[in-house]
Amino acid sequence: MVAAADAVVPSNFPVPVSEPLRFTATAANREATVFLILTGCYLGYLPARYARHWIDAGTVMKAILPEYYTETVEYRSITLRTGPPNLVLETFWKLLHHSDSPS
Repeated sequence: MVAAADAVVPSNFPVPVSEPLRFTATAANREATVFLILTGCYLGYLPARYARHWIDAGTVMKAILPEYYTETVEYRSITLRTGPPNLVLETFWKLLHHSDSPS
């Protein structure tokens, strides 16, 4: 059933060869992906935190086989060792470090 559905893929994202989805649309950003999903005609990938609003609101958006269709993204950051303490940078690192906790 999922394999027969039209799906949207981000325009800057390589189409996963192993996925049984039929990618028939591209979207330049997440908002465009949301728009296509909310038409009820497309499946698509969205981060869980991003999709939560529409799922909780009872729209047509819902997670389909989340144990199978999942993606993990690893973030890394680097900076110079020299320089004065920077509160903005330290706060960003703390937020980045805690972003891997489940929501």
